[in-house]
Amino acid sequence: MATAFQTNAQNTSAAKKAWGGVGYFESGLVFFNFNDINKAFKNADFPELTTPSISMGGGGHAVIANFIVGGEGHGYFGAITQNEHYKVSHGGGYGFFNLGYLVMNTPTTKLYPMVGLGGGSITVSITDREQIPDSFDEILTSPARQSHIYTGGFTMNFSLSSDFFVMGQRSDQVSGGFFVGIRAGYNLQLSGYNWYLDEQTLSGSPGSGMSGPYIRLTIGGGGISNN
Repeated sequence: MATAFQTNAQNTSAAKKAWGGVGYFESGLVFFNFNDINKAFKNADFPELTTPSISMGGGGHAVIANFIVGGEGHGYFGAITQNEHYKVSHGGGYGFFNLGYLVMNTPTTKLYPMVGLGGGSITVSITDREQIPDSFDEILTSPARQSHIYTGGFTMNFSLSSDFFVMGQRSDQVSGGFFVGIRAGYNLQLSGYNWYLDEQTLSGSPGSGMSGPYIRLTIGGGGISNN
């Protein structure tokens, strides 16, 4: 009986150590905080930036004795808004190096929090609709009809992910094949609060708004074994 109990304990302990790796595509929504820049736009009779933005990207990670090491990158874009005089849009991207830990490991479900460190940027395009040229020559003679301002800096990422293996091998020993998942988190801007135009810092810049929550769906594949 003692021997059986000891063997059981060893198996349980071993099952808690997962090894492997996965890769995935992600798409979802990110809710940037554009309050400060939208106040400035509103005061100047500009259309405001909208949220959420659509995010698309991918990543991957290795699982080493339940610890997760990986990275991800994303691009995003928002809706174009306009009024009688101006049109504005935004887009950009960011990437992170991630560390995490597998807190739930069943044959079908993997649950893990992660913390990431990286950086990103946002570009805002402002077009004067009353000065849109009719010909290429007009652009050459008077090109200053559109402005592209940008901001960027270091960013942290806090997330919680759950992956569900729906095709392939699913046993106490191995989870491998195709999975779908959901990831929710928060991006926290750490630096770079000014806006720039052609590398020139714009004085009186409003807050850049790179911080905000997000939610994404993931689709990927890989294998994780419990040895």
